[in-house]
Amino acid sequence: MQNLFARAQSSCAPALLALLALVSAAEAHVTLDAPNGGETLNAGQVVTVQWHVQIAHGQLNWDLWYSTSGPAGPWIPIAMDLAPGSTTVNSMHQYDWTVPNAPSSQVRVRVRMDNAGTDYLDISNANLTIQAGCPQPVNYCSTSPNSLGAGALMGFGGTASVASNNLSLSVSAASAIQPGLFFYGPGQIQAPFGDGFRCVGAGGLGVFRLGPPVVSDAAGNGQRVLDLNAAPANSGPGLIQAGDTWNFQFWYRDPAAGGSGFNLSDGLSVTFCG
Repeated sequence: MQNLFARAQSSCAPALLALLALVSAAEAHVTLDAPNGGETLNAGQVVTVQWHVQIAHGQLNWDLWYSTSGPAGPWIPIAMDLAPGSTTVNSMHQYDWTVPNAPSSQVRVRVRMDNAGTDYLDISNANLTIQAGCPQPVNYCSTSPNSLGAGALMGFGGTASVASNNLSLSVSAASAIQPGLFFYGPGQIQAPFGDGFRCVGAGGLGVFRLGPPVVSDAAGNGQRVLDLNAAPANSGPGLIQAGDTWNFQFWYRDPAAGGSGFNLSDGLSVTFCG
């Protein structure tokens, strides 16, 4: 580990500074455990930064940074003044870091123990790699007027990273307090269906429902987390993998609008990455 004094008095002689650095490196007051070098991270992925106390100083708080230019920095804050937690030797600490869209093969992570006296820090042993983030999901196809207004629109939260598995699907301005289903498939179409258009086609594989139904709120909004570890996304013809493009839509009941009594949102095209 590359343990160094984070701050030293400017009046110290160079020789004394060098000696202090050697002592600090030998004693390893705080140790960064992960990520510690060699990992490949995806932009948007949530990565747990972990470290532990090796020599107790009753720390006041913790600071985390990353660099995209190797161990010399410059250093960019991840989180500052984190709660001190346990001060005992070997106590573990962690922070969930959303990896930035900053592609580089020379990434390092640094943790600093902020103390009342001398501060200590540690840097990951070797370079990490950050890969570019997934493309943004794109809306396509047409929505249709419903009992609340101009029509329902698809949205999303999180990322399309398969490793992160944190994509959520949302719909806004559907009908009020009515059940509906998110579904997906490989094809893009625009075919009349009910009071709207079906925008998702089977494309030779099929169309896959994401149950159970979602009940919208009074404003016609609803949401579902897309769990890539659960059926139908985790196996079979509906399997979602890095490099795939799938199209999503929301079907919902709308008896207040008359007509066929149901409608659909526009479509959302999602290209998944690693």
